[in-house]
Amino acid sequence: MKTLETLLSAFVEKTKDILKDRLTGIYLHGSAAMGCFNPGKSDVDLIIVVDGALSDGVKRAYMDMVTALNAEGPATGIEMSIVRRSVCAPFVYPTPFELHFSAAHLRWYEEDPEGYVRGMNGSDPDLAAHFTVIKNRGRCLYGAPIEEVFAEVPACDYMDAILKDVEGAEAEIADDPLYLILNLARVLAYMKDKTVLSKQEGGEWGLQNLPEEYHPLIRDALREYEDSAEVVYDAGSARQYAKEMLTRIRSAKGGGKMLENIEVFTQSSIRIRAGIGNVYIDPFQLKETPKDADFILITHDHYDHFSPDDIRKAAGTGCLLIVPEKMREKARVLEGCVRGIETVLPGASYEFGGLKFETVAAYNLLKPFHPKSAGWVGYVLETDGRRIYIAGDTDATKEAKAVRCDVALVPIGGTYTMNAGKAAALVNEIRPETAIPLYELVIAECRARGFTVETGVFGADMQVYSQNDGPVTILLDTKEL
Repeated sequence: MKTLETLLSAFVEKTKDILKDRLTGIYLHGSAAMGCFNPGKSDVDLIIVVDGALSDGVKRAYMDMVTALNAEGPATGIEMSIVRRSVCAPFVYPTPFELHFSAAHLRWYEEDPEGYVRGMNGSDPDLAAHFTVIKNRGRCLYGAPIEEVFAEVPACDYMDAILKDVEGAEAEIADDPLYLILNLARVLAYMKDKTVLSKQEGGEWGLQNLPEEYHPLIRDALREYEDSAEVVYDAGSARQYAKEMLTRIRSAKGGGKMLENIEVFTQSSIRIRAGIGNVYIDPFQLKETPKDADFILITHDHYDHFSPDDIRKAAGTGCLLIVPEKMREKARVLEGCVRGIETVLPGASYEFGGLKFETVAAYNLLKPFHPKSAGWVGYVLETDGRRIYIAGDTDATKEAKAVRCDVALVPIGGTYTMNAGKAAALVNEIRPETAIPLYELVIAECRARGFTVETGVFGADMQVYSQNDGPVTILLDTKEL
């Protein structure tokens, strides 16, 4: 068996020979990059980045090389994926790959090599986890530096990938106790501390942070992993551990503290208490004068989203106002009450005063109320390790469907924006951890004030208007779905 460094050296040279000028770089991740490689328990994890597609002939030559080195490698073999540079930055999730190999696929390749190179492609959510390790702790073996090739993986994509890896743990832990005992601990460590750990480090974290009743199980897994010790696990204890860990992971995933820091006042008027400061979006009909905003973001210029009086109520000392580019002139009325005014365009990334965010085009597909040409926006804020999407007044557009986020605040109006069914379909597509339909919070506020509110499905898409201040007249404008 080759030593790790000898194997890696041969892998690099042979990859250069086969891929030639298509090769961007070769990157090591996993235990070999994180300082806990065990030849008896660890595989060699590699990502190869190329410019453009590879022919089946090149893939066949490459697979012949990989399988030959795999026979000379560690007991669990080589695991590698070839990806195009174009999916690394900006990051694409789930990530497409050109070719993949692990020891689990060796028999398929040996029995049907032509079918393998034609069929072994697609997309793999696990690549989000691999890219995150490369970005944080990986090693460039050859080619372009990591920071030039790999963009940051959004936390929601990394989280989705590592959760998929353990979601069946309660049923599967009896068959693979070592991997799942340590992996569950490192997943929970990320959920709680946002640390990217190896399996060994995950076990060590577990000994420091989990109840003592699970310490013997974790110590046994560490002994097997580090020393290749012979260990017999108690199946019942392992299943109980998996059940408890999944409960803790789901609880941490809920992000309760983050949600406590999101307030919806009226309609789409929102305050987010973030680590970097208080962020208001479209302040409107504020009942108090908090003057605590560090940032105020405006989605568009309709009166119930751009209210200068409410902006003055919210703006604190040193507040920064951020508006769509076409609102530049309109926003100048506020020059005296904010530190500065910044303008943004749809579909871009920005950082002002330490606040990082992306803009997403917000517009109607068929209705005239919010034209795409207006350049109005929603925002994806990156704060406290999470991504929060405030959609603005929009339909379920292609831009909205491409958003990756942990929390989504989406409009449900039916008249000026999407209706409940389309909003639900949008949420199902972008898969946030938590979705907040803004109209439900308005209903809750009305009920809290003693008003009688009834909701339900009427079999039609109904447009509802408040005609006066009271007694209230409701006009129902029905139309076919």
